[in-house]
Amino acid sequence: MQSQTTATLECPRDSFIVLLIQDDGRLLRGLQRSFLDEPFEILTAVSAAEAMTVLSSYQVDLIVTDSLIPGSHGTDFLTDIRRQYPQTELLVLTSCLQLTATQQSIAKLGVNHVLPKPCRASDVAMAIRDAFCVTNS
Repeated sequence: MQSQTTATLECPRDSFIVLLIQDDGRLLRGLQRSFLDEPFEILTAVSAAEAMTVLSSYQVDLIVTDSLIPGSHGTDFLTDIRRQYPQTELLVLTSCLQLTATQQSIAKLGVNHVLPKPCRASDVAMAIRDAFCVTNS
């Protein structure tokens, strides 16, 4: 008789606060809708300035942001986030054309989660879960 082992995902908490930063309103709404059944509370921002306002009002666990967002130059925004909110996890979405250069820049900031664009909402959700949960087999 053959035994089977099944990997399970264990999260230290029931819910997490995730800030989605995306200047494309349609994409932002689509991501929000796709995360309705996930254990994340979703907050949104469309610019660096709006994101900083949200961050000053909420204890955000993870930020999902494009590598280039309105109101920011290059990785300046990520540098500011890392300095002001060092405990907050960062997940950066970047186009394939920018992937290598962006990865090198953000690796210096301690960003461990990078996804190439375009990507599916399910890939983003999985990356968010992976940032907080541990797989046990």
